[in-house]
Amino acid sequence: MSLEDWEIEVARIDAANALAKDIWQKITASDEQFQAPTDADNKTLMSLIARTAGSMGKQINAIRQIAEQGGNAAKTFADYQHGKDVDLPLLAAIYQRSDLFLNNGLLKDFMRSFPDTMRRERFGLVSRYFADQI
Repeated sequence: MSLEDWEIEVARIDAANALAKDIWQKITASDEQFQAPTDADNKTLMSLIARTAGSMGKQINAIRQIAEQGGNAAKTFADYQHGKDVDLPLLAAIYQRSDLFLNNGLLKDFMRSFPDTMRRERFGLVSRYFADQI
């Protein structure tokens, strides 16, 4: 590689790096419709890596089935979630069946059995995005 070729390559890389920085600034810019992850989300983000999509899907389906079965769904959910990290699967199920969870007040019923501190600890995402529904 000649010195001239090297300088051209350096200029190309510098331009690409500048473009990448610009794109990153746009991605991470504050916006009302986007809430960037906080330090409190580390556990949730790490669980995404530790869990397979299949196991996440099974938890989402289980929560949705609990909601759809009727009866004492809140107690069934409380029993099901014991010892499991179901914050993200519950959030997904809420979005999938908002008619049940939000319109019919099932989310409020699900959360009623948990004290506020436990709710914020175990269901951080649900508490953040649906605070007015619980």
